[in-house]
Amino acid sequence: LIVLGPKRLPELARSLGRGIAEFRRASMDLRKEFMEATDEARIHYIRGNLFFPRANLEGCLNEHTRSLQLAREAGAVEIEAAALGGLGDAEYLRGRMISAHERLCECVELSRRHGLGRVEVANLAQVVHAEFEDGIATVVVEPQQHQRQADVVVEVALGGEHVGAPAAMLGE
Repeated sequence: LIVLGPKRLPELARSLGRGIAEFRRASMDLRKEFMEATDEARIHYIRGNLFFPRANLEGCLNEHTRSLQLAREAGAVEIEAAALGGLGDAEYLRGRMISAHERLCECVELSRRHGLGRVEVANLAQVVHAEFEDGIATVVVEPQQHQRQADVVVEVALGGEHVGAPAAMLGE
């Protein structure tokens, strides 16, 4: 008040009010853009899930890939994790068990890091299933080298314990 004087105080208050209003508008615009990007990522994720039971591999892969891209751009971690799970499912549908396992593991790890228990639990069983399927596929290709690993994976996947199995055989 002493520096500006009483005559400039109303002008200063108006400028400050305009600045605050402009800041609010800008933050609302940013929030709206984030919500739109997040909603679009979620829509692509749902579309991918609709293609999966219809065995529409191309549609499933395209939609989950787009969902993943949009989720990462928006910083929407939960949708990113879900899209990774969807891509794991698509790779599974495609018969690419190693790729399926990698995507599903990415999903579970991301979920753990960010406390997304619901997404983690939904995909954890599929990780084991992809390991099981990969074990069988590996046995068909190279039976002598991978039979023991496949036996351990099958036993663990079915809920049994395998005492004395090397950690490398269990993927640890």
